[in-house]
Amino acid sequence: VQDITINLVSQGINAPAIAAFDGCIGNVLASNCGTNLEVSCVDAPIFIEVASSTTDAGQFDLEIISIPSPPPLIPEVTGDNICSGTETEIHVDLPGGALVDIVVSVASTSSLLVSGATNQTFNGESSAVINDVLTSNSSIVEEVIYTISTPDGQCSSAPVDFSIMVYPPFEVLPLNIEECVPYFLELDVNQIITGGSLPYNTVTWYWNGTDVLSNAPQLSVNLLESGTITAEVIDKVGCQEAVEIEVEILELITQGKSNKHIGK
Repeated sequence: VQDITINLVSQGINAPAIAAFDGCIGNVLASNCGTNLEVSCVDAPIFIEVASSTTDAGQFDLEIISIPSPPPLIPEVTGDNICSGTETEIHVDLPGGALVDIVVSVASTSSLLVSGATNQTFNGESSAVINDVLTSNSSIVEEVIYTISTPDGQCSSAPVDFSIMVYPPFEVLPLNIEECVPYFLELDVNQIITGGSLPYNTVTWYWNGTDVLSNAPQLSVNLLESGTITAEVIDKVGCQEAVEIEVEILELITQGKSNKHIGK
């Protein structure tokens, strides 16, 4: 692959024009109204045409300089699989800090059950971050494929396909509790939080966001005051979900008098 510079040495042609064509199929590779022309990344025979924009006639010589083209810019793409509803954080970096247009498109083979993937272009950059928020509507792992290309700059390389897997989302059952004191509460996290990637590696129940009540899937607790119970799970791939349960414990009224209970 060569970069070619063509210099026209004209004798009598006052307004020359020069063009280079693919010698095989005739596509225009480059053209210029003047005495010089640069053609990059030539990997096949070319046809050179010299003309005049006036009726001038004369002779000319061509000086052709050919040097090896620089290697194509192959973007380095890195990223991790994500939980549904989170950012992709896909990093695209060009070698040597070259400034080019980075074109990102979503492949047609991507899952139709994932939304949020977008086509985008980063103009004149040496690096970029794809921060799409991908949301899955599936109970299984789904795939989104981004195609990254650098159509300008050095000799274009083949587009790079980058695959990212989107793990299934959770579903949460809203729950509020209103009972009289004292109240013995029993809950099962599997009836409140479903989905994700089973099994759940950890389950934690919190009282008012800080105090740990239990690390078992089932919770049994005697409630004496109002507050908030938080159920938090982390599934087998590290995705996390939590739900808050508002608890209102009412005073027990006996014979017209209130009996207030404070504490757990």
